[in-house]
Amino acid sequence: MANPWVVEPEDVKLELEWKSGDGETYPFWIRVRKYLSVGEQRRMMKDVSVVSAPVQKKGAEPVQPEAKLEWTEYSFARCRTYLLDWSLADENDKKLAVTRSTMESLHSDLFDLIDNAIDDHETRLAEEKKRPTGKAEPKTTSP
Repeated sequence: MANPWVVEPEDVKLELEWKSGDGETYPFWIRVRKYLSVGEQRRMMKDVSVVSAPVQKKGAEPVQPEAKLEWTEYSFARCRTYLLDWSLADENDKKLAVTRSTMESLHSDLFDLIDNAIDDHETRLAEEKKRPTGKAEPKTTSP
């Protein structure tokens, strides 16, 4: 039996089709993590977070640091976190590396297709968590 306390590495293969600007249809697949561990989730959020604090002037009130989410980075961070492999290859049938640099070089509608497939995958997992399992509610052990 698998350890119930940790996320065991599992992946899911998603079959996709991209229609290029010239009207050609290209089937391909991506392999994504089925579930993210807490460490993977936190690293992904760290990749899209920017924390800054202005330099405090001498004698001034302390200034609190400010955290902002960099939404322009979110899709890349999520794809880097979920994507394990894909069938995308160059004109010589050499598989393209699953890297940020390769993702940035893709056609924008192709990247959007991949990003949306990962978004759909996340949504399906969230829906599964919401379904009742038939298990009893947790019991309180202390007043």
